[in-house]
Amino acid sequence: MTLKVKNRPKKSKKKSKSKSTKDNSGVNTDDCTGDIANVNKPSNTPLTPNVLDTTNTSVIRLEQCTKSLDDHLDQIEKSTQLISDEYDTHKQNFTDIKDIKAELNKISSQFKTNNSSVNTVDKKLSESLDVMKRENDRLRNELLEVQMKAMSNNLIFYNIPEVNDENCRNTIGKFCEEKLKIENPSNIVVTDAYRLDLKEKGTVFVCGDLNSRIGETNDFLYNDDLDKYIESVEQVQNPIISNRSSMDKFVNSFGRKLLQMCYDTGLTAANGRLGNDKHGNFTFRTANGRSVNDYLLVSPCDYELISNFEVLQLNEFSDHSPLYFELDFTNNRPSQNIPKFHTYIKWDNNKNIDYIQLLHNQQDRLLSLVNDISTLDDVNDSVRKITQILYNSAFEVSEDLF
Repeated sequence: MTLKVKNRPKKSKKKSKSKSTKDNSGVNTDDCTGDIANVNKPSNTPLTPNVLDTTNTSVIRLEQCTKSLDDHLDQIEKSTQLISDEYDTHKQNFTDIKDIKAELNKISSQFKTNNSSVNTVDKKLSESLDVMKRENDRLRNELLEVQMKAMSNNLIFYNIPEVNDENCRNTIGKFCEEKLKIENPSNIVVTDAYRLDLKEKGTVFVCGDLNSRIGETNDFLYNDDLDKYIESVEQVQNPIISNRSSMDKFVNSFGRKLLQMCYDTGLTAANGRLGNDKHGNFTFRTANGRSVNDYLLVSPCDYELISNFEVLQLNEFSDHSPLYFELDFTNNRPSQNIPKFHTYIKWDNNKNIDYIQLLHNQQDRLLSLVNDISTLDDVNDSVRKITQILYNSAFEVSEDLF
């Protein structure tokens, strides 16, 4: 604060000028300066009432200015504290940003490392696949070579009549001695001998509940005739086998065993393939669901014998649908003069009481058969004997119907 005091000359009436100044707080102190100058002004003149009033007014104004300065200083202090707090906050945020940046750099470094590892693993995997492919090709060539060497030691004899209970080794030895005129054929070591195909054994059909679900899996093998690759051997072509349909798509363990039996025997399923059963209808129905469990198995060579095949509607006597098929063949057996008419016995309900009485007479025997059961063979024997008792009793009651 600057105080500028100008002494007034004794005979001069010039007015003193005060220079307004501002302190650091922005408070105008021009009036205060003049008042202070007047207060500090030495004078020998006695103080008049007007001078005292002026002095008091100046003191009051000075106090007001001082209070205003204090308020401004408080505001400055608060502003300074706010700036300091903001600075600390930004400083902490800056520290957090630095930490985040460091973490991002760490993640980026790890990602680059992982990417490099993935590329390395991918490269090693590709190399391993190439090695496995080359090894597979090598093994395939070696297997083919072994097969060719094995076949080079095999001899195939054809046009040799087949007899019952044939011993192939003895048949070959006899052929070498009689037809090929080889001396001492017994010195020839035959590791194994067998016929490429068995003689015709007749027509075989398998029909019934097989508890097997085979879905739509092929029940025959493609290209299973190896003799067509051998020269000078009569080739037997199998008939064209159509694809099989089935409404049951599931395959269970018994179904896989049934398929293996079909592969071994050459039998195929007529279901979903022959006759009117083109869609492979369900043959078994319960509250838990539906399935195909009942089959007709037949060799493809015998397809021509089946003129029709279909799955009939379910009835109240069983949860299995009946399988119906028609056979078309010529009966070449000689006639045995079998009568065309047969006598059947029709049950008479009036004989019920007599039949029950006969069973009461056999009660002790029936109970004895049941009580003597101890093994599975006993069960089968008891069932056979009980059935015979029921059968004989029924005929004994109805003997007057013959």
